[in-house]
Amino acid sequence: MKKITKILSVLMAAVMLMTALCVPAYAVSASASSESAYKKAKLVDSGKTMSFTLKKDKDESNYGIAQIYKVELSKTGTLKLDVTSAVSSFHIQVLDKDVSEWMPYSNYSIKTGTFVDTYDNGPWINWQENLGKAKLTMEYKLKKGVYYVRVFSIPGAKINGKTTIKFTYPQDKIESSDSAKITSFTATLKKGDTLQLGTILSGEGTVAWSTSKKSVATVTSKGKITAKAKGTAVITAKTGDSSMKITIKVTE
Repeated sequence: MKKITKILSVLMAAVMLMTALCVPAYAVSASASSESAYKKAKLVDSGKTMSFTLKKDKDESNYGIAQIYKVELSKTGTLKLDVTSAVSSFHIQVLDKDVSEWMPYSNYSIKTGTFVDTYDNGPWINWQENLGKAKLTMEYKLKKGVYYVRVFSIPGAKINGKTTIKFTYPQDKIESSDSAKITSFTATLKKGDTLQLGTILSGEGTVAWSTSKKSVATVTSKGKITAKAKGTAVITAKTGDSSMKITIKVTE
């Protein structure tokens, strides 16, 4: 009897182990990509559209290789994904910064395709080839922070072209360097140093040189600057209506 009980215990342990090991790949696919894949994920600014082609796994019975992007919300708000895809069946997931859980969507709209809510792992989208492409919008209400958007094909899916996603979410605006303008030049000289400046004219004319503070730096009629004392002076070169300035900072 003891032997039978022991055998049953071993069998039960084996069954429990197999049950743990046989959780479908579908349920754990959120962490299937390597950690390095998330570290390498491209940060996509709000308003940008990314275009990519999904790839299948070598074993086509597995889920496809994921395309991963990163977003960073500057405040609590809505992440909106406008998706167009020529993949016949694919998954979209939004994961937290630790890639430990997926974020549930708050709203969605389908223009073409079929939406399947899998509850445990994010939405699954299908479409028939006669529809052309799947077109949909997903929305997620998220807190301030970093998130990952992960897209991958379902086993057996047909990849007939590219997938594009437009990302829209709360993001602090960063002034583009294209809008910056150079207002003046700056040079640092030590007391007693000299600096020869020159000009290039587009036509004929003479250049008038001047300094805003002679006690700090002087300039000759030919553009030679001499540092006199600690402080700041602005040297101006002017011809007609055109002028250029250079700020001279003099140190001891």
